[in-house]
Amino acid sequence: MSLLHADADCFFASVELQRRPELADRPVAVATHIVMSATYPARARGVRGAMPLRQALKLCPELVVLPPQADYQSAGEALMGLFWRFAVQVEPGSMEEAFIDPGDADPVATAAAIRAAARDELGLPVTVGVARTKLLAKLASRRAKPDGLLVITGTEEARLRATLTIDDLWGVGPTTANRLADAGVTRLTELEGYDEARLRSVVGTAMARRLLSIRDGTDDATVRQLGPRRTVSASRTAMRPSSRWADIQAHADGVIDLALQRLAESHDGQAVTHRIDVQVTYADRGQWSTERRLPTATRDRNVLRRHCREMITSSGVQAADRPVLLIMVAFRLTGVSGSRQQNALPLF
Repeated sequence: MSLLHADADCFFASVELQRRPELADRPVAVATHIVMSATYPARARGVRGAMPLRQALKLCPELVVLPPQADYQSAGEALMGLFWRFAVQVEPGSMEEAFIDPGDADPVATAAAIRAAARDELGLPVTVGVARTKLLAKLASRRAKPDGLLVITGTEEARLRATLTIDDLWGVGPTTANRLADAGVTRLTELEGYDEARLRSVVGTAMARRLLSIRDGTDDATVRQLGPRRTVSASRTAMRPSSRWADIQAHADGVIDLALQRLAESHDGQAVTHRIDVQVTYADRGQWSTERRLPTATRDRNVLRRHCREMITSSGVQAADRPVLLIMVAFRLTGVSGSRQQNALPLF
């Protein structure tokens, strides 16, 4: 039985290009002063996500820079809804990618159908990997990018596992990789001879069990239902960071209204919140954050808007005289039960 890993290519840029299709073949980045997403023509010139925009423009002077203006949250929710049409279970990894269990349907045909529907209905290029386990499906989708489909068959699986390096393994971070390298392990095959007791002295129990399961081909092959969403949030990045209080207030009001809208739409309109979190990120990457617990859980828009504005006003941001880059507002939900549509991960 095979499962799928589906991942929208250059998600933020792809969403923005829906409004600017004439830029499809140009090097494009969605950015403020930091690159959020770069198209493959831009990546071919060395432009990468999280890169300072100044550096990106040096590498690619003809780079088309688009400000982040689209509703990425709604685009991600639409994508997850599309995945569910072809699945008996969907496990989101982020707002633009998910593992998909196609049930009894042919997995390759399902992958092709998902790609076609995403392109035709949402205008999004989606790459899909098909394999027996989550790790291999994710490896397949990585190797199929951009805008491709790759199937790893049972025959190919054993051959592929024998070639994997530790750096190829999804979920193995640099700290773990460095510890393994110090122990002389840089390839999956070099774990031969290790048992759990020996390996956990290097990487800990949980990671030791995971690595040994990958080595033995018994790694995770189940697409799982995530728990219900416990937080509804919204954030926006300023096109031009400003320290003017009027600009900050307008920025905050836009984020507050978007968060309230998402709260109203969550859990069939029945969600209430008992806690508000607000975070402000300055243009110099410094941050300020606070929380407020409410005496009574509520969904009343006027009450919540008033609390949010009070939190921003009393934050010290006005007196700080520092340009504000991003504002995030989050509502912690009270007494909710999940549904499949509510499992799509929020943007922030």
